[in-house]
Amino acid sequence: MTNSVIARSTSAITTPEATAPAIAFDYRKAQFRYDPFPIGLITPVLQHSVYEQLVNTFPNISLFKKMSYLGNKNSIKYSLAEMNNGDNYFAYLDSNPIWKNFYNYIKSPAFLYRTLEMLSANKIELGFIRPDQDAEAKPLIKKLKEAIAMKQRGHKLPLKTRFEFSVLPADGGQLQPHTDSPGKVITLVISMASSGDWNPAFGGSTDILKPKDLTRNFNYMNTYLDFDEVEKIDSYAFLPNQAIVFIKTFNSWHSVGPMTGTGSELLRRTLTINIEATEQGGYAS
Repeated sequence: MTNSVIARSTSAITTPEATAPAIAFDYRKAQFRYDPFPIGLITPVLQHSVYEQLVNTFPNISLFKKMSYLGNKNSIKYSLAEMNNGDNYFAYLDSNPIWKNFYNYIKSPAFLYRTLEMLSANKIELGFIRPDQDAEAKPLIKKLKEAIAMKQRGHKLPLKTRFEFSVLPADGGQLQPHTDSPGKVITLVISMASSGDWNPAFGGSTDILKPKDLTRNFNYMNTYLDFDEVEKIDSYAFLPNQAIVFIKTFNSWHSVGPMTGTGSELLRRTLTINIEATEQGGYAS
């Protein structure tokens, strides 16, 4: 197993198997809270049969890269992604039609536009879509950037997408309080567990936080805090077939764990989908 990054295009993988089911998120039941930052819950996020097939074909942890020290020495996460064991990642996608379809969906313009439209419908305007803007009024440099983006990514939004398979062990797994890196715009975290796969007594919820010291509230650059430096405002339990939607802000504090399954071999498995900026803000259309 190697940790090298594969030098290959991150555009859609071609010729997915026609027998694999189509992927599409169901955003109709998205519910948001807005304080202290916008965060949403979507359940169910996928058709049940599609979700179960994805759960049953989630890759084995032996393919993953161990990511130690995510904020503190006790943080342990396993990741399989374009940038983490990329050779294993793309080989797994290529050999599994449903995951190939999932990858293509996440890379598609339709996914980006539908996600932005869902946020807009929930009064979260990020400034990337603006149907009323006159295309002829755009500066030439803007038109050139959009033309290049269309050729490279199939859309003109200053955004790119990626997803990773993520695993936290029930025995002490944790992600320290943080706000996400500055380049992130939107993150969706989808639980990967069938009914009965997880013991809720071990924890595993995603916790929404605020610093006890409000001088630490502004954290756009994503400095970590210790668990005893924050207050829990709300929690989203780790449940099957749900997506938690984060909007990156200066105070989007959240964490996971520490989980308490001492001696347990259970794993908290998720898909983390990141929508990231390719340039500084501004309306794209």
